[in-house]
Amino acid sequence: MSNRQNGRDNPKPSYEERSQRSGHQETVQRRAQEHGRDRRTARAEMCGWLDEVPRFGRSGAVLLCVVALIRHSALCCPRTWATSVYRFWVTDSFLLQKGWSPGTQCVTKCDHSKPKPSELAYRKGDMLTIIEAGVGKGVYRAQHNKTGEQGLISASNVREREAIRVDPSLSLMPWFHGKISGPEAVNKLQPIEDGLFLVRESIRHPGDYVLCVIVGQEVIHYRVIYKDNKLTIDNSKFFYNLIDMIEFYTKNQGALATTLQKPKEKAGAKSAEVELSKAGWLLDIDKLALGERIGEGEFGAVYMGHYMGQRVAVKDIKCDVTAQAFLEETAVMTKLQHRNLVRLHGVILHNGLHIVTEFMDKHQVKNRGQSAMCYKDHMKTEC
Repeated sequence: MSNRQNGRDNPKPSYEERSQRSGHQETVQRRAQEHGRDRRTARAEMCGWLDEVPRFGRSGAVLLCVVALIRHSALCCPRTWATSVYRFWVTDSFLLQKGWSPGTQCVTKCDHSKPKPSELAYRKGDMLTIIEAGVGKGVYRAQHNKTGEQGLISASNVREREAIRVDPSLSLMPWFHGKISGPEAVNKLQPIEDGLFLVRESIRHPGDYVLCVIVGQEVIHYRVIYKDNKLTIDNSKFFYNLIDMIEFYTKNQGALATTLQKPKEKAGAKSAEVELSKAGWLLDIDKLALGERIGEGEFGAVYMGHYMGQRVAVKDIKCDVTAQAFLEETAVMTKLQHRNLVRLHGVILHNGLHIVTEFMDKHQVKNRGQSAMCYKDHMKTEC
């Protein structure tokens, strides 16, 4: 009697067919075990590379982690490999944030306008400060630098601040045109627009400045007098530097015929304030509380203070002459993020120039001696 007559649609597999199927299942199981072992090996290697973030930088560590994942997933099929890469970026990339500590400043990468009750609302480009690390898997508690609100954030939605590139074209005063004459200033203030302005050095009165601003159809020149280490236009309102003066008259008319509306930037100059704000290094002076004076730096006094509840050291700079040196020092410090170095919190460009760094409560290493450092944090120094 045939197999179909016995009620069976399929013939009984032969001994050879059963052996082949059994061998195929064993192969599938073996490959699954190898894939699991490869993924565990890749994850262990990634954790090792993550410890090298101070050495290679965050981008370098990410690249090395991806290379480790590819190397240990070479035996997988393309679909499985693609899934592994996706899982690394979505579920494992939070490991890159394990170095974040309370006080770390972050920039948001997207909008989060409809948060859950425990989450923090923010817009793309907002600055956040990490309050508590490791609240959950890839989750941190943070405070919004502008609103002061606190809540939970996802590590995948924020990034650490970028270093500022040392660029000669960067200027804290892009509206400052140096030593030019009055007629030259008039020619530069084009097209005619109410409130368009620039600042130049005074040729008639060396050491003073001139604020040139369009009012109606004409250009008015205001002499800025340098007196007792301060600047004034009307001898009633005084400023530490040109930056503070321009900021004041942008918001207040004061002794001027109009408020300052739009700066006429010098050709080739880029606003350092805009670049610092984009990169996330510009801090809010309203959240800074200065304390006692603790020392003297190269460009000014150093104070102890508090910024958003954290104890900080503040280097206070009052002189415009050192503005470019201040910018160069800031650019270098944004690149030097290491546990053995004083960490830069950011800069403030209002009421003077301020560099805000972490406060070192044990003073200088050279005064304490190298024995005060543990072996892990020991750095070789040359006299």
